[in-house]
Amino acid sequence: MLLTNPTSIDEARLAAEIEAGRLPRVQFSSPEACDPSILAHLNACCERFGPKLFVRFFGYYKAEFDTEILRYLPAVRALIIHLHSARNIEFVGQLQHLEELGLGIFEGNYPNILEEPGIQRVERLVLIDNRRNNVDLAPLSRFSNLSELVLCGHARHIEVLGSLGDIRRLSLNQIKNSVRFPWIRSMAALRDLTILLGGRADIDEVSHGELERLRVDRVRGIEGVNLNGFPALCRFHMEDQLRVTEIDLTPVESTLRSMTIWNCKNLEQVRGLERMTKLELLWIGKTKADADAVIRSLPKCLREVTLAGYSKKRDAAIKSRLQEQGFAPASYSS
Repeated sequence: MLLTNPTSIDEARLAAEIEAGRLPRVQFSSPEACDPSILAHLNACCERFGPKLFVRFFGYYKAEFDTEILRYLPAVRALIIHLHSARNIEFVGQLQHLEELGLGIFEGNYPNILEEPGIQRVERLVLIDNRRNNVDLAPLSRFSNLSELVLCGHARHIEVLGSLGDIRRLSLNQIKNSVRFPWIRSMAALRDLTILLGGRADIDEVSHGELERLRVDRVRGIEGVNLNGFPALCRFHMEDQLRVTEIDLTPVESTLRSMTIWNCKNLEQVRGLERMTKLELLWIGKTKADADAVIRSLPKCLREVTLAGYSKKRDAAIKSRLQEQGFAPASYSS
C-alpha cells in the first residue's frame, strides 16, 4: 500500500495492512504535503509499527527538499529519500532509530554521508545512484548492524566490503567494468549476491564458498557465467544475458535447488542438467534451448518445471507434455 501526500494518517488502516503481512509506505512528494501535524501523527505510527512502516520522500521536482523536516520524525526506522535535490542532507545522521535507509539525491554531493553516526546503526542500506556517485564507502567498516547492502553506481573504496563479516545480502548495481570484485570471497557471512546492470565480460573473479543465492541480471558484455566458484549454491537466476550461449550446472549438481533463466535469447545448452540431484524448480523462458532436449535431460529430483517463450501453441504443448510426465508448472522465481 502506498499513501501519497496524505491529508491525514489512518492508523487503523496501516495496522490492518501490517497485520495482513504487507509493508505500507507513506510518501511525500512536495513541501506542501509535509504538514507538521501530519508528520507528528506519522511519527507516532513509526513508534508503534517500527520498521514495518516505510516513510518515503520522493520527487520534489519543483522544489528543493529540506532534510531538516525529519525533525518531526525522530522515531522513523525505515526511511527512503529519493529526490532530485536536497539541502541539509547530513540531518539524516541525527536520527537515532534508523534500521533501514535508502538514499539517493540526483544532484547531491555528500561523499562523507556514511560518517554520520545515525546512519552507521542501520541494518539495511541502499545507496541510490546520482550524478556523482562519489560516496566514500570506507566508513562501512564501522557499521555495527549492517546485514544487507545495495550499491547503485557507488564504488569508491568498495574493497572495504571484503572486511565486512556480517553482510548476508549484497546487491552490486550499475558498477563500472573497471571495478573488480575479488574481495567478495572474503565476506564471511555473505549468502545472497546480485550483480545487476553495469558491464563486464565475465564474473570469473567472483567466488564464495558459502554463497547460497546468485542472480546475474542485465550485465552488459557477459559471455559466460562460471558456477565453479560457488560450491554451496542453492538458487541461481540469470536474466537478459544476451551473449551467454551455454550454462554448465556440473559444479553445483549436488547443491542447486532452484534455477530461473529468462530472456537469454542465445542460450542453447544447459549442460549437466541430467546430473542434478537436488534440483526441485526449473524455469526457462525465451532462450534457444531445444525444449525436447531439455525434457529428455530432466532429472528425477525435479518437481516443478516451466519451459516457455517459444510460441503460444508450442508453450501449451510443452506444458501439457510436462504435466503428463508428472511435473507441476514452476512459478517464475527471482
